[in-house]
Amino acid sequence: MQLAAAISVATGVATAQGGDVFSLSLEDLAEVKVSVASVRDRPVREQPAVVTVITAEQIARMGAIDLLDILKTVPGFWVAADVVGGVLTPTFRGLAGGEGKILLIVDGVEQNDDLYGAPVIGQRYAAATIRRVEILRGPGSARYGGNAMLAVVKVFTKGAEVDGVEASLQSTSSARHQTNELWSFAGGAEIDDWTLSVSGHVDRGVKSTGAYTSPAGSTFALEDSSDLDSASLRLGAACRGFAARLQYDDIAWDDVLFAGGGDTQVNRREFEQFRGELSYELQVDEGWTITPRLTCSRGNPWGYTRLGETQQFLTARYQAQVESQLQTDGMGDLLVGVSFYRVQAELESGITSLGFDPATYYGDEQVHHNDVAVYTQYDFDTDWATFSVGARYEDHSTVGDKVVPRLAVTRTWDRWHGKLVYNRAFRVPQIETINTAERAGSSIRPETLDALEFELGYTGEGTTATGSVFWLENQDSIFFDTSLGTNGGNRNGGDIENWGGEFEVRHTRACWSAFGSYSFYQSRRNEVAPTVATGHGTANLGVPEHKGVLGLSWIPSDVTSVQATAIVLGRRWAYGYDGAGSSVQQVDPEVDLSLFLQHRIDRVTLGIGASNLLGTDIYYAQPYDGGLAPVPGQGRCLVLSMAARF
Repeated sequence: MQLAAAISVATGVATAQGGDVFSLSLEDLAEVKVSVASVRDRPVREQPAVVTVITAEQIARMGAIDLLDILKTVPGFWVAADVVGGVLTPTFRGLAGGEGKILLIVDGVEQNDDLYGAPVIGQRYAAATIRRVEILRGPGSARYGGNAMLAVVKVFTKGAEVDGVEASLQSTSSARHQTNELWSFAGGAEIDDWTLSVSGHVDRGVKSTGAYTSPAGSTFALEDSSDLDSASLRLGAACRGFAARLQYDDIAWDDVLFAGGGDTQVNRREFEQFRGELSYELQVDEGWTITPRLTCSRGNPWGYTRLGETQQFLTARYQAQVESQLQTDGMGDLLVGVSFYRVQAELESGITSLGFDPATYYGDEQVHHNDVAVYTQYDFDTDWATFSVGARYEDHSTVGDKVVPRLAVTRTWDRWHGKLVYNRAFRVPQIETINTAERAGSSIRPETLDALEFELGYTGEGTTATGSVFWLENQDSIFFDTSLGTNGGNRNGGDIENWGGEFEVRHTRACWSAFGSYSFYQSRRNEVAPTVATGHGTANLGVPEHKGVLGLSWIPSDVTSVQATAIVLGRRWAYGYDGAGSSVQQVDPEVDLSLFLQHRIDRVTLGIGASNLLGTDIYYAQPYDGGLAPVPGQGRCLVLSMAARF
């Protein structure tokens, strides 16, 4: 039995509104205004899409460590492992989001890597630094482009609203040794006309405390061979419409999975990225702004060191964007934007024995692609409902162009709301997705997705409830085919058709609060053979068809809270070792139960709790047949916390 102890010191308990960590009511949460799907800020129930907002208060109560912990509680989301080093990326509504299908934005800056478009999560984005998460649970391509085919996750870190500095130390230990030590900080200030913000973290620990069994039957103890280091720094400054941001992010860990088969040699995997953005909001007239924005990112994603050889990709992305927003009281709200980016990569050093020769890998020293887009969205209110109409035209220099529309109708009456949303979305393949296809002799084109969603919700005194149903069809799906070329390659396949539902309810009464959600999907049709759970109908590999989240909070005062959270997964299917070799096997249902208590004394917060209280074997499975068996997560943890605010 694995037992872990965690000690955290977090400064600050400010909510998204800058107040008490235990003070937000359900009515307050329902009226939090966001613009993840709308032109102007609107309450969640008036957003022209299915939207989830998670505040700092909710994050603190659940005792989340990083963004992965937060997303696992959101309806429709789960986490999958990819073949190289057990890289963790989100899934949504039965489909993998690892290669450019789920867009991750932090403080307005896109985080998906430039080689594959992967939103890599897990021990990377510290929860203690997050002020709010806005999630567009549905396609966002018309507004956000070719990495937003399934969903959009927007993270806002803490800053000037803290009016000081928050710092945190979190130390986690297993029965054998310390497994994680996470330092994080966030804060900011307003000085004259300037608004300043800073946040960051440093983490030292292990990626997993479990044991990995490869499809060939080899077993490796990851607690001794998955040492992890990660760090980030985010700086922001704004003054009279001008804004600047600088971001640095690095995560590296020891890897014995080596493309799923296991390796007695301990290798090293790394993602490192620098990002910067400048913008200026020009107030042309009342309600009319024009905002030019310049973004630059340079990085080393998917770096690898093995047997003394280092594989290092150098990527760069330069983007220019101009958005015009016109907000009126009687004529509606109009957004018009134009965007251009150039993305490039070179293989600076490679592991030649694995086919990565810098002299020949791209056929030249460097490869680059250009992309131009024009997009618009118009939201307008009528006596009966609010309508939202949008479209995007995007032309990629290598894979061609796409036009995608969206239409949403939102109606609120008394305490009820209803939404009907249609989206056509697309995914633009990134550099390595295109390159692996070309090297394997296959051409590639953007994949598309049609989605129809309906949501019905109720907001009452102390109770909120929403239910949504969806249908989606993914056409020309891009997937990795291990049979192509020498090392496999990406190509377009057939169609995948899923349908399902997501339901949430929250209730507060006196000092008690309860919440629950249930998500399910069914695959009606899957023509992409490597993603099918062979022998089990049309079930998709790696993704649970059923997920439930249950939570109960006791809040006896405005300084104390106790919350229990249980995440219950239905069965999944994945390739693994069956005693004779690799075959599709059932991954058993899982129950991940956590318990967290907080008590604040002036500027000090004390806490105690436990994560994975039942000691369940948590696994992250690969959502296609790529040679990786399910990757184990962390074991049972005992959590002790102490917090102070400066």
